[in-house]
Amino acid sequence: MKPSKGNKRGASRRGKSAAPRAVTPSIRPDEKHSISSRISGLGISVSAYFRSHRDIAKESLNRLYQAPLPTLMTWLVIGISLALPVIMICLLMNAQTLGSGFDQQANIHVYLQVDLPEAEAKQFADKRCDDPRIESCHFISSAQALEEFSGWSDLADVLAQLDGNPLPAWINMTPKHEQLELAELQQLVVELEQLEQVDQAQLDVLWVQRLFSVIDLIQRLVWALAVLLALAVLLVISNTIRMDVENRSDEISVVKLIGGTAAFARRPFLYSGLYYGFGGALVALIMAELTILWVRQPIDRLIELYGAQFEFVSPDLNFILGLLGLGTLLGLIGAWISVRKYSFD
Repeated sequence: MKPSKGNKRGASRRGKSAAPRAVTPSIRPDEKHSISSRISGLGISVSAYFRSHRDIAKESLNRLYQAPLPTLMTWLVIGISLALPVIMICLLMNAQTLGSGFDQQANIHVYLQVDLPEAEAKQFADKRCDDPRIESCHFISSAQALEEFSGWSDLADVLAQLDGNPLPAWINMTPKHEQLELAELQQLVVELEQLEQVDQAQLDVLWVQRLFSVIDLIQRLVWALAVLLALAVLLVISNTIRMDVENRSDEISVVKLIGGTAAFARRPFLYSGLYYGFGGALVALIMAELTILWVRQPIDRLIELYGAQFEFVSPDLNFILGLLGLGTLLGLIGAWISVRKYSFD
């Protein structure tokens, strides 16, 4: 017998219902609650960690505020130790700037023969100025040299009684510094001295070399002094924190009895060292600024007497931030050195 249409449709429905279905993963309610609890617990632990740091930082600052005299004395000792190299570094930077400005002004002074006629001397000067190694030159006759010398010296009456002019004409030559090395400039001076019209030629760069040699020596001494004083700051902060730890030994014992970790017990002293370093650097900055303001006017007057164009450079924002950061870092390192020697376990 052939199956009827109704039986065929029923069999088709049963076949479809018997086909395997895709199983979608499901999360049980207890698992959802466990994941959310973990996330919530992690957020609470992180928040509690930062809240603990905030509270300890406030407490450490309040302890320093309650002992103003010892805190101020510590800041002054650190400030003096940091102010000395800071002042010397500022003065050294200005000396380097001043020396570089003088280096650009190094010229060649060519003194001609005394008995050389003025017309011939002027012609010789014009010919020397055509040298491609010379950027510019200025001719000073013997009469102009005598007049200038009489103007700034106290020998005008003595010079007026002389029968003749003892001063020679001379040429102030400015070589092309960017194209010539020092050896080439010295060779140019030798060539000029071999000319019969020239009595003497001088390159006024030797004193600049001496100046830079002195500056280099002072720079090495300043950095050596800065390293030694930084070590002194570390010792001061380490000793201060060590005494603080010994004075608060009972408090540390209580913290350990109630389950506080070693890191938790060290934390207040690390913040105290940080405050000591930052406050000492701030005091050093104030001392350095006051000292620079005190000596700036005599320095400007001295530079003005030499006729040099110079502007005193004061510490900029990067220097100030670097000093504050260095002081804070030294305070933190000094405190860490001290608390590592003490057993918080």
